[in-house]
Amino acid sequence: MSAVSAAGWFGSAEVTIATALLAAGVFLIYKKRRLAWYVMAYFFGGMLFTLMLKYLIQRERPGAERMIELFSFEFELKSYSFPSGHTMRLLLLAGFLIWLLLHYCSSRVMRAGAGIFIFLAAAAGSYSRVSDGWHYPSDIAGSFFAAVTFAGLFLMVTRRYIFENVSKTKNSAYVSPK
Repeated sequence: MSAVSAAGWFGSAEVTIATALLAAGVFLIYKKRRLAWYVMAYFFGGMLFTLMLKYLIQRERPGAERMIELFSFEFELKSYSFPSGHTMRLLLLAGFLIWLLLHYCSSRVMRAGAGIFIFLAAAAGSYSRVSDGWHYPSDIAGSFFAAVTFAGLFLMVTRRYIFENVSKTKNSAYVSPK
């Protein structure tokens, strides 16, 4: 397995679910209940949005027909190509990690370095979906626009609740970047 293909693994549903649960758990430990709920809504909402787009558009995959696999179980749901679920999850994960960096990391050098690494890892993982024959390049481009659209809408809808209302409570969650 090449490094590029390995980067695509980070977009798997298993990694996304584990990340959402881990992040929510950490926020709960620090008594930031609202952030825990928003993290779960962000990741699972993004996955649901991707699935909705796949079944709305129903674009066939390149090569043989493939089924959905989750935690080594294969499901009898046909897996469509557009948009790429792996790429969507990679981009949602990258967006979340960058949000964490901006809000919880005070070092500009660390934020810049980590941000570049996150971007390159997401790009490599997205590229692997095409190079491994799972998607067309347009699936990856569509995933980028879908991920940006979902994240933008999610922030628009929840921004008031995440930042304004949370900061008024004892359960304050927002730390401004330095």
